[in-house]
Amino acid sequence: IWTDADRQRASAEIIFRKCAADKFFFFENFWKIKHPLGSRLFVPRPPQQDVLTIWGRGDNSITLKARQIGWSTSVASDTFWEAFFHPEYQAMLLSKGEREAVQLLSHAKYGYKQLPQWIRDRGPKLLDDAQQRMTFDSESQILSLPSSNNPARGYTGNRVVADEFAFLSNDVESWAAMEPVADIGGQLILLSTANGFGNLFHEQWTRARLGESSFVPSFYGWWAVPERDQAWYDQKAKDLMPWQMAQEYPSNEEEAFIKSGNMVFDYDIVSKMDPREPTRIGDMVNGRFVDLNGGPFAIWDKPEPLQDYVLGIDTAEGLGYGDYSVCDVLTP
Repeated sequence: IWTDADRQRASAEIIFRKCAADKFFFFENFWKIKHPLGSRLFVPRPPQQDVLTIWGRGDNSITLKARQIGWSTSVASDTFWEAFFHPEYQAMLLSKGEREAVQLLSHAKYGYKQLPQWIRDRGPKLLDDAQQRMTFDSESQILSLPSSNNPARGYTGNRVVADEFAFLSNDVESWAAMEPVADIGGQLILLSTANGFGNLFHEQWTRARLGESSFVPSFYGWWAVPERDQAWYDQKAKDLMPWQMAQEYPSNEEEAFIKSGNMVFDYDIVSKMDPREPTRIGDMVNGRFVDLNGGPFAIWDKPEPLQDYVLGIDTAEGLGYGDYSVCDVLTP
């Protein structure tokens, strides 16, 4: 004969197994996060639901994002769920400095301490609670470390996360250290706001957008938080420099990368210019221009006799993601 205690235990076991099978059920019913207005359950917004689904599939992921849209909370919460409900799960979170590494893991630590005691008792026991480490008796572990000493080199875990990848002081070395994790079936997650054009994060983003890598790209601008409206954006624009707005609160991918680099020419003016189609396309044959569809040369205007011209050239660096050489012809 089952007693009430037996029924309560059976019910608790069913709920625990549902938490282990459905991260969204776990987050929305038991996982609490810090908020300026007080502790609250983590109910992912639609953009967070999208990226949590991508991570759940095990795909490599790269996210270009605005500031303060809940991505640190999302990645820390998701990594905890994986480690808590799956034995022998190894994860490493990389940040640009020790302070940032401690802060990132603090999201997971806070949520764990707020869990109902019966869930903590039913799950694996936490063996240590160091500032930059959570280790469970299920052989699962979360490490949160600064990237400065390349801790990912030789790492063979299930997941490596690089937070604010574009701002790592040693992004090339960090990438070389963490990239082999994917070769053994691990998952790589890159998160960052933009830090100008042409750096490694921009290169990886561009390759992902072109389908030239295994990474799934996702962009979430300032509008990813429902409480932010046009009035909120306009007020921010009054408080920050244009390049800061593009870096911290971009509206689109192009603005994020180009305008955040504090470009010389005004992005808003340049973006409104209508490009002209060339009048002729062809190739040079025996010193003469011959019209040829798909030829390597294009003509917009013929040069004027006796007119002075100035040419400015910016040569490509030969980067793998498709950097171009540019030649501007100007009249004095």
